[in-house]
Amino acid sequence: MQSDADKTGKPLSDTHLQHSSDPSRQKNAVELQEANLPDGESKYRSLIENTNDILYSISAEGIFLFVSPAWQRELGYNMSEVIGHSFAEFIHPDDFELCSAFLKKVIATGLRQKGVEYRVRHKNGEWRWHTSSAGPVRDEHGSV
Repeated sequence: MQSDADKTGKPLSDTHLQHSSDPSRQKNAVELQEANLPDGESKYRSLIENTNDILYSISAEGIFLFVSPAWQRELGYNMSEVIGHSFAEFIHPDDFELCSAFLKKVIATGLRQKGVEYRVRHKNGEWRWHTSSAGPVRDEHGSV
């Protein structure tokens, strides 16, 4: 589905980026844990699965560790085509340095960042504008 925002160059949607340095966060682990979630956690899972915004988590190296189902709805890729792959595979080449600098700033400062606009390739080959905001995910020791 292509909206007027695509044609005018305006961002298609807000995307929320999380950074995680835990490479074990893979789709299969999430699915295995889902059956044991307490009611409160399953409500949060339902929110993630049904939001129109794309939610994702990437490693410090830019590898996708998690993508919400909205990624498939908005960009056409199955989760298995994204998780374990570099964000560089999906970002327009002209926007790569901007996105890379944004990720580095989140990691270096340990602070939330807002409003980077960039193009993401839809599975059908179209480029779609997105805006991301990011926040670091810290481990039990407080490290990003």
